[in-house]
Amino acid sequence: MLAAEERAVLKVATSHKKVAKLMKATTKQAEWQTSYFNMKIKSVKDTFRQAHIAETQHHAAVMHKIVWAHKMALHQQEAAQLNAKSQDGILQNVLVELMEELHLAVPSVLPLEAST
Repeated sequence: MLAAEERAVLKVATSHKKVAKLMKATTKQAEWQTSYFNMKIKSVKDTFRQAHIAETQHHAAVMHKIVWAHKMALHQQEAAQLNAKSQDGILQNVLVELMEELHLAVPSVLPLEAST
């Protein structure tokens, strides 16, 4: 009877060892899966962050080009206005000179009221 009890105790002990091994293996597998998915999540977050940074930099570059083009257009408009004012002044001076020359070249004529 002792041998049967010893065998039963041995079977129980062996069963406990097998259960402990299975539990350790299950725990290791769960830890591995957790670390794998944590690594995968970190990779996705890093990829998203890099894409977001690239998109932000691209947006900043485009906005810089737009602002620069706007500033250039304003400078060109200002230069054109200054050039137009300068040309207007030159034309006005030429017209004044022509009028003075005409006034000197043409003798005075009686006003229209007096001629009628």
